Amino acid sequence: MASTGQPSADWLGPAELTLPPGLVLSFQRYALPDSGVIEAAPASLGALPVGLSRDGELLLPLAPRECFWIGMRADTAHPLELAAAMESDDGPIDVMTGKAWNASTAVRARVPGTPVIDGIRRADGAFDPLLRDDGGGQRPRGRRLQLWVGKPGERAAAPVLVELVDYAAFSARTGLQAPEPLDPDAGYKGWLLP
Repeated sequence: MASTGQPSADWLGPAELTLPPGLVLSFQRYALPDSGVIEAAPASLGALPVGLSRDGELLLPLAPRECFWIGMRADTAHPLELAAAMESDDGPIDVMTGKAWNASTAVRARVPGTPVIDGIRRADGAFDPLLRDDGGGQRPRGRRLQLWVGKPGERAAAPVLVELVDYAAFSARTGLQAPEPLDPDAGYKGWLLP
């Protein structure tokens, strides 16, 4: 996969992140279900902002028990691939397999073709949600996402890193307003518009 370079403000859009060479990601929020497991990406309760810190780090704000899935689309004529790892208290985990991260054997999602990364794949076919803090210490804390992007067959020299932070750290480090608290009634409910 191709090298993506240093994060810049040009990568940021309203509630999306565009990684060179043209992979557009959105981080769609939802509340941690009581079961702690999802079968597929639940309805989004809105897209989370991505901010750039004064030190050039990409930051994603998450409250305790707030989860996200990743929406993907290519903003280029050629297909792209994404490998992703979640760095946690237990070490990096391959999001596509749920196994320990290994950059040389990582499973890659192809775009177009894979519009969503639901969560961290489990052996039973369900997903562990992507989150920073479960609010109860029952699962490892998510620290940072590693995103390896490029054209099929290419290897990235280094990943793009997205640090998962609380709302206060997001505001302090980016100068941006944190998102409003998660609203369980904000999602699309299938209502018909007038």
